[in-house]
Amino acid sequence: IIPVLLVVATPCELHTSSTSRLMCYYNSKAEGRPAVGKFRVSDIDPNKCTHLIFAFSDIRKNELVPTAVNDVQQYIEFNALKQRNPLLKTLLAVGGEKFGTEKFRTMAGSQENREVFIKSVIKLLRAINFDGLNLDWRYPAEEDKQIFTKLCKELETAFVDEGTSNNQERLILATSVSAEKSTIDAGYDVKHIAMHLDFINVLTFDFHGPWESVTAHHSPLFQGSQDTGDAIYSNTAFALEYWRDQGAPEEKLNMGFGAFGRAFYLSSSSSAVGAPASGPGDDGCFTGEEGFWAYYEVFLHGGVQTHFISDQKVPYATTYSQWVGFDDTTSINTKVTNKFGGAFVWSLDLDDFTGQFCNQGKCPFVSQLHNLLVPGKQLIKNCPYLKKKKNSISEYISNHLTQYLTVSPTTDTTTASGSGGVCSEGPGLYPNPSDPHSYYNCDNFGVAHHQVCPPSLVFRDSCKCCDFSTTETSHPKTTTTTASGSGGLCSEGPGLYPNPSDPHSYYNCDNFGVAHHQVCPPSLVFRDSCKCCDFSTTETSQPKTTTTSPPTTTTAAPTTTTAAPTTTTTAPTTTTALPTTTTAVPTTTTAAPTTTTAAPTTTTAAPTTTTALPTTTTAAPTTTTALPTTTTAAPTTTTAAPTTTTAAPTTTTAAPTTTTAALQQPQLPLQQPQLPLQQPQLPLLQPQLPLQQPQLLLQQPQLLLQQPQHQAL
Repeated sequence: IIPVLLVVATPCELHTSSTSRLMCYYNSKAEGRPAVGKFRVSDIDPNKCTHLIFAFSDIRKNELVPTAVNDVQQYIEFNALKQRNPLLKTLLAVGGEKFGTEKFRTMAGSQENREVFIKSVIKLLRAINFDGLNLDWRYPAEEDKQIFTKLCKELETAFVDEGTSNNQERLILATSVSAEKSTIDAGYDVKHIAMHLDFINVLTFDFHGPWESVTAHHSPLFQGSQDTGDAIYSNTAFALEYWRDQGAPEEKLNMGFGAFGRAFYLSSSSSAVGAPASGPGDDGCFTGEEGFWAYYEVFLHGGVQTHFISDQKVPYATTYSQWVGFDDTTSINTKVTNKFGGAFVWSLDLDDFTGQFCNQGKCPFVSQLHNLLVPGKQLIKNCPYLKKKKNSISEYISNHLTQYLTVSPTTDTTTASGSGGVCSEGPGLYPNPSDPHSYYNCDNFGVAHHQVCPPSLVFRDSCKCCDFSTTETSHPKTTTTTASGSGGLCSEGPGLYPNPSDPHSYYNCDNFGVAHHQVCPPSLVFRDSCKCCDFSTTETSQPKTTTTSPPTTTTAAPTTTTAAPTTTTTAPTTTTALPTTTTAVPTTTTAAPTTTTAAPTTTTAAPTTTTALPTTTTAAPTTTTALPTTTTAAPTTTTAAPTTTTAAPTTTTAAPTTTTAALQQPQLPLQQPQLPLQQPQLPLLQPQLPLQQPQLLLQQPQLLLQQPQHQAL
């Protein structure tokens, strides 16, 4: 018997005395545990494992999405751990023990659905800088065998094609599979799925548990003397050998280690293996699940006595009327001396990560596995990129979180050739001397990436942002934040939804089910009927029109009132609008020679931007000229041609006018599936902290659509 040995390919030349995989699950639910049981991403030691697996993500409408709102930030912090260990690989797991099979079955059931899923996988993984995907379909049934094989094959093909076309290391594809013989036979075409998978995590624990009527170890290495019938297959050695014998290469197989125990209540005075049991033991003190004790919780119970099952090579403990089977350093030592590719652990939060309980130091369970599988100091050679200046982890997190949660127009990015000294001052954003509408984004490697501002915006070096030119009018701002604990706000899919606690704001749900809290301009409320910000029905304030006798100066609200007889010439209007933006041109009309009192008028304007134009009128003969005007809205240029009207002395009284302007859903881009599309650039542009600014300001052109609610008097 020899220790496992597998050389893992890395971007550098890696030397260790013996190298194998140790893949460690991070259970994101552990963040919600009480007191010292709380385990966050910041508690992970990135040097204890070769691969980290984030558990779990979700499937919604056949797309890979985060399970919860705050998972996005955890994803980014999780991948930032690679700054502390450049050899670390990170995977995102989808599914899990309580996930069920329905979503997997629907997604994998047709080629069209699989294509949707695979595209979303690549977008999300690249966006957040994950290195791969771990499928946790527990478990495919006999009718799922073929579609699971197709899913694995199509994922691998897509990963290879995407990596080749983008000149990137291809994404890793792994899966966690059953160790039960009956499930293996029914649900897996072992030989064919193994061809398409990089790693196969065999779940060699939970063979037994308190759902059974007698005590038994949940993760025995070998068959026990009392095992009969199908129970003879319920052990670690048989499961791994069976996967191997069915066609899975040994080097792809990872043995599963559960850093937990399964506890039974004893129903008799016997405490041996096979003793009568009456159900699950107590809840774990911190994990809170009956009959489930974290490795460190086994040692929290008073009067614990440990025993060793000699034929199965695993320990168990008894305390008062309870019985718990678990793994310790001795059983770990025995289990790893098998010729397979590596091991994986469920999960980091179940180890004694504080070192307070087991009197074995910090993380004794994972540390023992690491010492056995990845011993010695790793000597890294030929890795010039490690010598480059690195951003701090806080900058990295801030970069990627803002990039991911902020929706902005698509930016065309190319690598500038012959950029010369553009990046001589280090990473950052720099003006393009030959084009004010674009800029250079310099990465950590001294490469200048040419990026273009949205139409009509220019790059401003003072704020490192894309903004309107100094000749543009200023615009109101919208505050956008990501709602935490949004619960079921986005259960109906992407769109705009009222904020039950504040009529002056609303939630904008994106394709990942994340609710973004947005605020209407002052004095406006959100209307669900039009999905817009509008005046409240209780508002009474109205814009006013002021008129004096000749010589007359009239300032009118954006309405047109013409008293006959009138001769008015208005030039044709040209309106240029961005997609989803419609801009109506304001019209200014000067009354002709007449004395008229216009009846009160109520006009409801469509979602437009209107600027009142100053008009000068003199007595007969009178020439009134409306000055040429340029109105820019998101971004739109409208020019009203000069108008000439000859009139006798005139007295005109313009009645009060009420204008109500609704928003044209400036939030609409957030409903588009743009979030992942912007992110594939992130691995190239890690020093992107300044990029938060242009993206935040890029939303401003949309805010022009709100101006009808702030008309000039």
